[in-house]
Amino acid sequence: MTAGFILAAIIAGGVSLVLAQERLDLTRYSLTVPVGWSSTVEGERWRLYPTGGENELGMVPVGNSLPIGPALTYADAHRQLWATALGSHRVLQANPTQEQKGDDGRTWLIDSAAIDSGGVPYLLIVSMVELEGRAEGFLVLGTPQAIERHQQAIDSILNSVRPRGMASAVLTRARDKVPVFGQPSPLGNPGPNRLAGVWTTTTHELRIGMSGLANTPSVSELILFADGSALWGMPGEGLLGFDRAAHRARSPDRWGTYQLKVKRLIVTRGGETRQYVVLPDGALENRYEEGGQERTGERFLSRRSLDNVRIAGEVRRKDHWPAPGNTSGIGTLPGLTFSKDGTFRDEKLLRIVLPERTGEDKEAHEARVAPGTGRYRFEYWTLVLQYDDGRVNQVSFVPTDRKHPIKGAILNGYAIEPKPY
Repeated sequence: MTAGFILAAIIAGGVSLVLAQERLDLTRYSLTVPVGWSSTVEGERWRLYPTGGENELGMVPVGNSLPIGPALTYADAHRQLWATALGSHRVLQANPTQEQKGDDGRTWLIDSAAIDSGGVPYLLIVSMVELEGRAEGFLVLGTPQAIERHQQAIDSILNSVRPRGMASAVLTRARDKVPVFGQPSPLGNPGPNRLAGVWTTTTHELRIGMSGLANTPSVSELILFADGSALWGMPGEGLLGFDRAAHRARSPDRWGTYQLKVKRLIVTRGGETRQYVVLPDGALENRYEEGGQERTGERFLSRRSLDNVRIAGEVRRKDHWPAPGNTSGIGTLPGLTFSKDGTFRDEKLLRIVLPERTGEDKEAHEARVAPGTGRYRFEYWTLVLQYDDGRVNQVSFVPTDRKHPIKGAILNGYAIEPKPY
């Protein structure tokens, strides 16, 4: 079965050929057909493809939109649309779900998988977004080469999707920016035998502290890029706007490569290799040979970014909450309070988790991380703080509890937590 037949099975035909850029106005939403692309439309069903290249790449809606409500949660709709898109096709490799934020503040869920079609590998990508209380899915299917070649056009189509009735000026501004759901992912879009994401593992080290010997937990991050690069340790200011070339030049020892073959991940760093198995939940479990048997080592857990999520409550650096009965305040510092309306109040958390920049003196650093209030957002494993006085700080933010992100995260290598008692 070719890609064209797979797409035809989803849309089942159509009429009305479009050869120039124009908007398709459907009942629930509209979108733009870019120059050099064609479309077939029948009622609410449509198909877009590069003119003359319909057998190597196409885009269609996934089934029917699903109403979000008490009877069907957003997560349920996500699972149903992904199952509809996959159908009975043989999956060669499924990638972890990613979240990306659009320039208009909407959150997209991105699923992708390499599938087999007549002995030819194709990449299937489903982007889901909520539009006016309904989950809408948009499927792209094509050869990895075709998707890479037409990525900008695909991004512009998805970015142009708007509920009917929005002002044309808003649509024009969105098209002029041409972002990939806000900014392009710093990790890239994974194809066959590629992963893109952030994973963490926790080990315990024996250290001498004020109270004697203690097992101290230590969190390590592993970042995999879609081009086969691997990075150990999250950059201090997160991945938003991450300059890979500059970082590699500064810290070449933290970079390596990886290969993925049949759920086996081989990571190479400094001439040494480690092998991991990709588990069904997206975790990476170390496997090694000892005494003629395969044994299990550390496990890296997948950590999704909190893009477009709001949280509420005060967090402090771990162990900076005073113990019950301790009113002296010795050894503790106040932290940062988040509000659901997108505002924050920082007292001293940024001061103790953000280091001085190269060439920055102590006075300038203290002015940059001084207490203040403003608005916050999460994007690409980064906490961005926009202060009322005009300052902007960003720091890496890796949540360790996706369902309850306020309960724990890693900021620039420091564990933070809400009041533990």
